[in-house]
Amino acid sequence: NDIMRIFDMKNIPKECYTLYSEVLEDFTLNKKYDFVIAEQFLPHISNWKECIEIIKNYTVKNGIAIITCADTIGQYVERTKRLVGQYIVKDIDNFNEKVDMLTTLFKPQLSKIKGMNRTYEEWVQEEILNDAFLCAHPMNINDAIEAFGNEFDILGASQNIFTDYSWYKNLDYDYISAYKKQYNQKKHMFLLAGVSEETIRTEKENAALEEAVICANECAEKFETTKELDILSYKKAIEKVTKYSDNQTISQFNEETIEILKAAEKSLPNMEKFNVWSSCFGKTSQYISFVRKENV
Repeated sequence: NDIMRIFDMKNIPKECYTLYSEVLEDFTLNKKYDFVIAEQFLPHISNWKECIEIIKNYTVKNGIAIITCADTIGQYVERTKRLVGQYIVKDIDNFNEKVDMLTTLFKPQLSKIKGMNRTYEEWVQEEILNDAFLCAHPMNINDAIEAFGNEFDILGASQNIFTDYSWYKNLDYDYISAYKKQYNQKKHMFLLAGVSEETIRTEKENAALEEAVICANECAEKFETTKELDILSYKKAIEKVTKYSDNQTISQFNEETIEILKAAEKSLPNMEKFNVWSSCFGKTSQYISFVRKENV
């Protein structure tokens, strides 16, 4: 109904589209498409592999499938801000009161995002208060590459971290393996938005960073169910993120996170004091596109 309302508002003729009010798993149609786009839902469902098979099935030869991935490292900053927001309003029961307080609280940092296409209230509702943000079944770029398999070639990605070193005479170049290796060496680049100078780390270094992020996120998620937070234990968890990220900005962000949580124990923190914290954002999700091979 919301989609139809938007289309009507945009004067899009009804004969230009068909809406099916059913979940993908129940959708059956004897038809294939030039483009299949699955945006911002696959990492939230446990059966994302099953859904990718359905997406593949509906893509014609030489057709393009575009999906959104969620990276654990890329979600760290927003996941931390979610914890802070929820901790601050933990004693408030009314949803609208929570939204009003957090909108006021986060307004200084949200005003720094250029091209933001959501209201501050919508950002608070979706990022801080909506359980769906948690991405219970993270599906990263490598997961997607494996799921699409040999039937599809990789077309591109955004953020694009891939460089193709193949040569036209190098017929045995395995670019899929090369891309997966590049992901493992570059996924730390998703930690902070605004960082464009590429650096390469070892796969072992990034695996340690990812493990530290997972531990910190688990502490944050535990608070959402228990409403209890041991700030000292959480501090130790995010100090490991500081250690394995080897990033001065993240180090400062983590220090300010603990300062904010401690301040929130007594009163509403003045967020304008925490300049680094307010200016940090993560690259939470990535698009990746695949083209179906003609000979498969």
